[in-house]
Amino acid sequence: MNAYLFLMARTEHRAGDPVTAEMVTAEMLALLTEWAQINATARGRRYGTVYALVLEMGRWYRPAAFPAGHSRRRGPAKACHRNAARLAAAVPGLCYIEGFAAPDLGDGQVLPVEHAWCADGEVVVDPTWHDPPGRAYLGIPLTLAYRDQVLRARPRERRCDAVLDAWASPGLLIEGVPAHAIDLP
Repeated sequence: MNAYLFLMARTEHRAGDPVTAEMVTAEMLALLTEWAQINATARGRRYGTVYALVLEMGRWYRPAAFPAGHSRRRGPAKACHRNAARLAAAVPGLCYIEGFAAPDLGDGQVLPVEHAWCADGEVVVDPTWHDPPGRAYLGIPLTLAYRDQVLRARPRERRCDAVLDAWASPGLLIEGVPAHAIDLP
């Protein structure tokens, strides 16, 4: 994340006041909406930014502690896409999600970051962020087959583990995520 986006994160509560889940969700929504407006939609593109794509196509997920029964399936920090894909492939019923989440920074600040996690219905199962989980999650449920197809099709110089990456997958901003790629329960 670049310094400009980091500086845009702000808090609107007084120090010491409790920060509710609703406050975090509202702040994350406000920040992502602002960031989506940074690049106006270019001619021939449906979305100006990945932020706009996720705001339109994504859904909110409820943060929860990582299930104790899956503790051996946690993955290393800074590998959220691989961690989530491995967990979704290993545990029936979990869905792979990419989007934005607000980590618990401990001071009430909200700073949405690109992230991947799994979900059991609307409940987050995050194999990367150790307890506490993130404060808010907004993302698009993707099939693992679509993820694999996208990653295999990328040229070597554009390799990254994220599907929702405008540099590695420039077609996303033109067309969005195809309907067959959405993993609906």
